[in-house]
Amino acid sequence: MVKIKDLKDSELIDLYIDKNNKDAFGEIYDRYVSDVYRFIYSKIGCKEQSESITSDTFFWLMDNIGKYNHKSQLKTFIVGVAFNKIKQFWSKNKESYEVNVDDDFIEDSNSGDSEIENISSENIETSYEKHKNIASSIKLVLSKLAKKYREILVKRFLEEKNTKVISRELKISPENVRIRQFRAIRSARNLINKKVKLSSKQQW
Repeated sequence: MVKIKDLKDSELIDLYIDKNNKDAFGEIYDRYVSDVYRFIYSKIGCKEQSESITSDTFFWLMDNIGKYNHKSQLKTFIVGVAFNKIKQFWSKNKESYEVNVDDDFIEDSNSGDSEIENISSENIETSYEKHKNIASSIKLVLSKLAKKYREILVKRFLEEKNTKVISRELKISPENVRIRQFRAIRSARNLINKKVKLSSKQQW
């Protein structure tokens, strides 16, 4: 039996599209995530934002890989997607961030002032209930994930640790941290999209 790792890019794409084989897409991710991340980092200069855009790139690819026309290498196609994501990032954030890669995108101190003026006690209560429900949902999703995925999401997004720190704590390479993070987010996303019944009493 032919192993996933031995398949050509075109075969992996067909397997993913025709059979919805997640391992096939996972192999595509493994092959190109490092190159795509390095390209994005060379344009952004911030690790956290580069990791986020890398994830966005592959999430887009997951849903739109059928648009690949095979006229260029798959890597070239993915980098093109990443480039568009980079342009979208700068277009959205050009007024909110100072372009200073050494300071990891210092946020404009004036942003959000108008929102602060509109806060009321009713808004605060509504916001609290909304975020409480979100927090509850997050906990339920995490409880359904494999331990290694739950661990990576907690460290990255709840404890707000960067890839280097997580790599050191888990004793795995930074590349494997990024791969595991992507797979963890993908698994969580699948749970949300499928509206999995998390318990006999509570549903999404």
